[in-house]
Amino acid sequence: MMKFVTAFVVAVTFGFGALTPVRAADLDELAKYLGFIEGFQSLFESCQAEATLPAKEINYAREHIAVRRALIFAGLNEDDRNKISEDAQDKKKQMLEGVAKSIAKSSPNAKMKDLCKQGFFTGVMESEAESEKKETAAIKEAKN
Repeated sequence: MMKFVTAFVVAVTFGFGALTPVRAADLDELAKYLGFIEGFQSLFESCQAEATLPAKEINYAREHIAVRRALIFAGLNEDDRNKISEDAQDKKKQMLEGVAKSIAKSSPNAKMKDLCKQGFFTGVMESEAESEKKETAAIKEAKN
C-alpha cells in the first residue's frame, strides 16, 4: 500500500499543469513545484505529529523543504513571489486531495495517524528522494 501511495505522490507531482506562454509558464511551473513542496511539508508535519519519525527522516524533510523553497524563490521579484505563493495553494490542495483519494481507495478505513505509524512518510520521503534530481532540473528550467 505504501508503494502505491508513494507512486501516486510522484505521479501527482509531475501531472500538474502544462507549459504555456513563456513568462506565465515559468510562474505556473514554479507554483506547481511550490504547491507540491508545501503538500510534502503538510504530510511531514502530520506524520511528525502522529508518530515518532526517525531523525534521518526529520532532517531530510526539513532540509529538503528549505532547499526546494529557496530554489523556487531565488532571484524572483516580490510580485512573482506573491503570484507563485497564491497560485501554489490550489496545487497544494489538489496534491493533498489526490493523496487522500488514493489512500481512501487503497485503504478505505485507514486513518492518517495510523498510516504515519506504519511508515507512510518513509514511502513519501523515498519517493521524493528518487525524483529530486528531476524536480531540481525542472525548477531550474522553469527559471530560465
